[in-house]
Amino acid sequence: MSGSELRTASLRCEQCDGDALSDAASPASMESFRCQNCGHAFRVHVQHIAAPHDLGVVTYKAYVAADSFKAARWNRLHVPKVFHGRSNFHLSDMEAQFAKGLAKWDLGYYSGNEVKELRAVAEKFELQVEFVQVV
Repeated sequence: MSGSELRTASLRCEQCDGDALSDAASPASMESFRCQNCGHAFRVHVQHIAAPHDLGVVTYKAYVAADSFKAARWNRLHVPKVFHGRSNFHLSDMEAQFAKGLAKWDLGYYSGNEVKELRAVAEKFELQVEFVQVV
């Protein structure tokens, strides 16, 4: 399979947090991924579904907004402190949104329990985080 046929995946390299691409030509139960940054290869069990299924878990999408460049720089400094250690937060994604000059940043999906914890930490840093219920 040539590099142009690789599918972009929403996986991160377990070694360097780079973007990983699948090398499968068609959906499979086990797929190999290779990091574009460091070349690390790893296998992941993938279950392809046509539409999301309600698993009975309330999920929220986290966003922060900035109405000025100064506010964006302040958010850039404090968002990593608030979301540190969360598996759905990727610093590289936040940095890319900052570099693009986006006014609203998508910070990933979180459970209800995580939202409670994140709200408390965000309050300490005076960071305005919007959590939108998605399921």
